Amino acid sequence: MKILLIRPDPGNERFGLGPFFRMEPLGLEYVAQALIAAGHEPLIVDLRFGRGLKYWMRKHRPALVGISCMHALEYDQVVELATQVRRLSPSVFLLVGGHAAAVYPKPLEIEAIDALCLDDGEEVAPALAQALAAGRSPASVPALRIRTPDGFVNTEPRGERTCLDLVPLPARGLVERYRRRYHCLIFKPAWVIETSRGCPYRCSFCSVWQLNERTFRERSVAAVVDDFAACGPHVFVADDLFWYHPARSREIARALKRRGVRKRWLLVQSRCDLVASQPELLEEWRDVAQDFDIFFGMESASDDGLEGVAKDAPVEATVKAIELARAHRYGVV
Repeated sequence: MKILLIRPDPGNERFGLGPFFRMEPLGLEYVAQALIAAGHEPLIVDLRFGRGLKYWMRKHRPALVGISCMHALEYDQVVELATQVRRLSPSVFLLVGGHAAAVYPKPLEIEAIDALCLDDGEEVAPALAQALAAGRSPASVPALRIRTPDGFVNTEPRGERTCLDLVPLPARGLVERYRRRYHCLIFKPAWVIETSRGCPYRCSFCSVWQLNERTFRERSVAAVVDDFAACGPHVFVADDLFWYHPARSREIARALKRRGVRKRWLLVQSRCDLVASQPELLEEWRDVAQDFDIFFGMESASDDGLEGVAKDAPVEATVKAIELARAHRYGVV
């Protein structure tokens, strides 16, 4: 089956961190690889660059279109894009997925959209494609919210979350024509890596732990090293909680150095209290990149403020983490 996977032009990249983080659509790359493994023919289109929707719809002639909706600020653009897809191809099956679509699907419950993906796209998209190819109803596919004559309804949930090592590494080759357009801060071209998924904490401002039900999954050391080796010199690690398991983290750093993998620049995200309690992680990882930045969550300058957002960490940890990072020549973002 021919499948078109679309990264919309969200329009919000002019604001906040948007101009500094114009990254590859890693989620779509994971979905694409899972579809390839299932015998389908996916094409990834990044509408932020190059030709528009009409060209790709006519060129690829997909039976299934998937649109990524990662952020709440993208709802309007995704709705508009879905309407355009429906106008160009009235019979195509249109699926919308991504973090925002799964966390709060209500704004996307429109006539143009057939279904919303509520769980890991690498599992849901191939199952949906197989059902459509076999002439079965999408209602038979778990973890969807499908449009019916009576409104949108959920199909049955999936069972246990899939081990990440069963998820194929992303199909990065499908976005190679855009590679030189992807950048992170001042580094270009940039690559994105995911070594883990989820978060066991409970910060009130965050939806990651809610979507993942406080689960935390990790790829094996060997898979992480292979992914790092396959990427270029500038890498953003998209994990929400890098270094969560210190022993595994140290093992990855050592394996990267044994393999001779060293990046020009690396950016990771982690918690201040985690780093403050494990300073040896900073020592172990520092040589993995020439320049190394850490994106810390620093939500308040007082313990009362942190308690108010259920951070479960004191300001003292924030101060210590920043001091340690700077002492080991890390940049703090």
